[in-house]
Amino acid sequence: LVRISEPQGTAEKTQWRLYYVNEATNLIDRVVSENDGQTIDASIQWTDRQGEQVPSNIKWAMGGQTIMEFETAAFSLTK
Repeated sequence: LVRISEPQGTAEKTQWRLYYVNEATNLIDRVVSENDGQTIDASIQWTDRQGEQVPSNIKWAMGGQTIMEFETAAFSLTK
């Protein structure tokens, strides 16, 4: 678990963020933040694509309700 506070005087409305890091994978599983007094919880699911770990789904929730969702439809690795 890593907590990061925003510097004083920034234009952002986010006061802090908590990053939940998976010990086994070292990837971020969840980010919890406060924005304008509301707690926002972002959960991240990872998928192995061509040997790379990529976020396959990110879901943002506020008050138990999903407010936004991102899902990877395709992934290509260029070399």
